[in-house]
Amino acid sequence: MKVMGVVVDTTKTTIRLVVAEGKEEGDVISDLFELTFGADDTPTTLSDLYKAVASRLKSHDVSRVLVRRADPPAKAAGLKQGAVTRLLVEGAVVAAARSEVRDTLLVTGRETAARLGFSKDELAGRARTECRVLGRQMYWADAIGAALAARADHE
Repeated sequence: MKVMGVVVDTTKTTIRLVVAEGKEEGDVISDLFELTFGADDTPTTLSDLYKAVASRLKSHDVSRVLVRRADPPAKAAGLKQGAVTRLLVEGAVVAAARSEVRDTLLVTGRETAARLGFSKDELAGRARTECRVLGRQMYWADAIGAALAARADHE
């Protein structure tokens, strides 16, 4: 079964999507891709992202999607524009995922790691190792970790 992990990176205005398949001990990362977005016309951007994510999900025929959302801040403060943008984009991504894949999860980084019985740091280490094996930049680690966690308890 194929699954997809998704992470929104507002610092690079990018959504990273990673497809994994295989068994727990033999997960294979079969595809990695990015969708970029602008911040000019928010309604159009969100609509375009929704369509792009839905299209990718259709073409990859995944059975589960795990969207890793931002961990809540330790201290609640006013939301900065980057956080607002991330929330909006994550909402569009989750809506697109849910429209195509019934088994769609929205979890924090800590919850993502817990699905595999890891701490957040342990999952980050495993994902960084996968980045090295795949010859990818380290900014792919969170999305790879999300894809690996999407495989947990999924047959």
